[in-house]
Amino acid sequence: MPSRWFARGEVGPDTIVELNKKWIILETINEQVFQTHEQSPPNSTSFACTRLLCTEAETGMQAHMRIYKQIPIEGTEAEPAAIRAQQASSCYPRELKALHTLTQKRSVITPRLLDSKNDRQESTGLVPGGFVLWVVWELLPGIRLGNHLGGSKFWDMERTQRDTIREAFKEGIMKLYLWGYYPHFGRCRSLVWNAQTSNLYFVGFFMANSVSRPETWSPAIWAEWGLARPPKSCHFWWPTWDGSTEGWEW
Repeated sequence: MPSRWFARGEVGPDTIVELNKKWIILETINEQVFQTHEQSPPNSTSFACTRLLCTEAETGMQAHMRIYKQIPIEGTEAEPAAIRAQQASSCYPRELKALHTLTQKRSVITPRLLDSKNDRQESTGLVPGGFVLWVVWELLPGIRLGNHLGGSKFWDMERTQRDTIREAFKEGIMKLYLWGYYPHFGRCRSLVWNAQTSNLYFVGFFMANSVSRPETWSPAIWAEWGLARPPKSCHFWWPTWDGSTEGWEW
């Protein structure tokens, strides 16, 4: 279905996007819309974003790209440009903050930030003077351990491999807590496993969580991410949980 907010000349196959590097769009993966209305909380931002598969023109390296674009508040789409321009604001999404920080930390367990650009829409834009922002990050090798339905890829593996992944996860998530960002609603779908190198990667920083205080390790984190299966009688999320993993499926 054609996009309501992104022109074919912006996101269509073979489109060239010039940031610090030159990128060629291969295909659209998804589009998300967060359009606000007059009753939305103050300081809410109305925007649409699209995730694309692209390739660097010079090297042929494939990567992910997301474009964030400010869109008019619901009900003002047909207003004159001068009215829509009054909605113009800036944007520095959590995804860019997280990828920039983790890349600066020289993380090898998360995608590297490869390119970005923050610009303003032209006078003919949806919101004249409103933000339009590009974020490009590394495409990591391996298999996604789950999807929105669960962690079937992980649980189809042999127990020894699951144990290896759990230990790599424990080491990795504690690093992310220390560095300040980790995937929002982290589950198996936020993990990529490269069996050839035994590397586990954390992906999916679109709505990244930030860490404001030191975190301590608990087996409950395995359960929260779908890497362990406690019995229904185990309320591991309660503050009164005694830490017992008796009866857990590993």
